[in-house]
Amino acid sequence: MRTFLKLFVLFTIIFIILSVLYSRQIYRFYIKTFYTIRKIDEKKVITNAKRLYRQKRYMELEKYCNRLLIVFPENTEIKQIAGLNLIKLDKPLEGAELILSTVKQKELPPQLLDLSVDILFKRNMYGDIVGFLKEARNISNRDVLKYYGISLFKLGKFKQSLPVLVKAYKKGVRDFSIHLYLGALYSRLGYAKNAAKFLEAAYNMNKRNKTLRSEMIEAYRKAGKYN
Repeated sequence: MRTFLKLFVLFTIIFIILSVLYSRQIYRFYIKTFYTIRKIDEKKVITNAKRLYRQKRYMELEKYCNRLLIVFPENTEIKQIAGLNLIKLDKPLEGAELILSTVKQKELPPQLLDLSVDILFKRNMYGDIVGFLKEARNISNRDVLKYYGISLFKLGKFKQSLPVLVKAYKKGVRDFSIHLYLGALYSRLGYAKNAAKFLEAAYNMNKRNKTLRSEMIEAYRKAGKYN
């Protein structure tokens, strides 16, 4: 009798451990099988997800999207809805990364791309930005181009950064940061006149910025003007 009880307890413990270890896999298998058997229409579930988002039922939508991502893991529209929903639930980083994970498959709407990249940029996640955007099919949003160019600069990819920031400038970006980083880039790449032009423009916008002052000193030193 004691041997039986010991075996029973042992198998119970093993069952509990295996249940914990494989519960996620079992759940995924169950959900996928359920949707497959019922032949759930992909367009219909996307419509339902959009409806929940419009109705601001974010907690409910999160659970719904978690199931949909198991059944339709390659659907970019579901990922984008799920990402937007995570942002609404105060999980901006998770949401932005989920949205940006679709750039290889499909061109993102400009506003959605801008929102997602802005979230990463404000957290100084330059490597992530470059990693995602180098897979993008086309980047037309000028603010995204600026973020991308500065991120490349921060990673020391100066030759890659320059044409991206020039493109952002040509599209109308005229803020302090674009002048600062274009000036710094031209200085590093040996274009003294262009460096001076952009750094001086940046100086007129913000005379107290420490990074700018350092870049100006370095640029003038290289040009032989600093003494």
